[in-house]
Amino acid sequence: MFIDTGLITTKSYAKFFFNEVPNYEPWVEAANKIDYYIYLDSSAPYVNDGTRLPEEKRNELNKAHIKMFTEQNLTLYKGFHYYNDMHYTKGIDPYEFRLKEVIEYINYLTLKL
Repeated sequence: MFIDTGLITTKSYAKFFFNEVPNYEPWVEAANKIDYYIYLDSSAPYVNDGTRLPEEKRNELNKAHIKMFTEQNLTLYKGFHYYNDMHYTKGIDPYEFRLKEVIEYINYLTLKL
């Protein structure tokens, strides 16, 4: 199963926006155990579509998410932040690049199981 926002991310948002981390019953924590996290950081180009945080806040939130994962002793599969000037100047779309790499990683995990 793939999910977009798990309990750890929910805690991170709460800490970032309200400076408070909600407590959950132990069974909720146990039910929300995730085997693999694929975290896409904020290195893709910033696009203000009217629904996003300002760029500076987006970058702060990214750091807060990474800190929360670290505090929970969870390993992020770093390397899924694939945008940089080299890719951009070579005409490689950062979103397509990320998608390709994540799909390859999921295929690897599937074969490994």
